[in-house]
Amino acid sequence: MSGRRPERRQTQVSLVDGDWQSAAKGAERRGDRDQAERIYRTAMAAAPSDPEPCNQLGILVVRQGQLDRAEGLFREAVRRDSGFARGLSNLGNVLLEKGDLDGAEAAFRRALELNNDLAAAHRGLAAMAKRRGDTGGMARELKRADRLLRRQLVGPGLFGMGGTPPGQPRPARKAGRPLWPWLVAIVVVLVVLVVARG
Repeated sequence: MSGRRPERRQTQVSLVDGDWQSAAKGAERRGDRDQAERIYRTAMAAAPSDPEPCNQLGILVVRQGQLDRAEGLFREAVRRDSGFARGLSNLGNVLLEKGDLDGAEAAFRRALELNNDLAAAHRGLAAMAKRRGDTGGMARELKRADRLLRRQLVGPGLFGMGGTPPGQPRPARKAGRPLWPWLVAIVVVLVVLVVARG
């Protein structure tokens, strides 16, 4: 034994193409929150106009129950990019947890002005309405959030009625797949039903 202390392995973080995100998420999965925070802080310093490292670090500290720190990080994310709807929605959630209903509502509504399809902001407004005892408002916002999530997850369904993700053009019907087999099947089912009823 040489008596040397084992060296702590240093994680090299590339800030190109979001490598910092995968490195930080990997550290979080391993339970090394300190390493994840170092990576987020490195990314924050390297890209002073990018709101995402602040947002991600804010999410990490929310999980640790540090609402004041999280509020500061989400505010910094929004300061870096005033059009960052997810950061505003996250700020609204923290303000809601802290009991600042007016501040939370303002943050959620601003997030929805920027992106009306942000289901998280609609869920936040629903939680706020519940706290205020407005069950009708809560139901409306939950319904909107649910509809948005289903549309984003399901995509175009049977006959293209499942919805298309926001900002995407509706896909054109593929050539070579005619509609007549469907129409024939529907006519056959109707004929069978009429004959069965006699």
